[in-house]
Amino acid sequence: MSLMVRKDTAHTYAVVETGRPNKEMNMLNHNGLDMGSPEEVDRAYELLQQVKEEFGITKLQKPRRSHGDYAFYFCDLDGNWWEIVAVRPGGYAADFADDDRDLTGRHEFDGVRGSSRDIHTHDRDFRATLQKRN
Repeated sequence: MSLMVRKDTAHTYAVVETGRPNKEMNMLNHNGLDMGSPEEVDRAYELLQQVKEEFGITKLQKPRRSHGDYAFYFCDLDGNWWEIVAVRPGGYAADFADDDRDLTGRHEFDGVRGSSRDIHTHDRDFRATLQKRN
């Protein structure tokens, strides 16, 4: 069984159920789908709550604010992690229009007390808040 997924862009995921248990992927290496608002994220969460057993969703986290975004994560029956997220208008694609944006994210939190190198954010206000804590 397979499913093609996309939302408001030309970027498309081909999701294929293999029926074979896979090693669970690292959640940091998740697949992400941008939603238009936090309310849409909440609605997606509600829908997944209703069908999680039917579709073999093994883990489903509650929506929350994190690194400037509103999102939740879930793990499907093949061990793939997914993020359903509301960011700013234009989603993550807006980062590519920002000539000053370091898309690697490698230096965003260097020297910021309490941060780790395994987080990222495109939210300028969130980055500024963390950098002020230093």
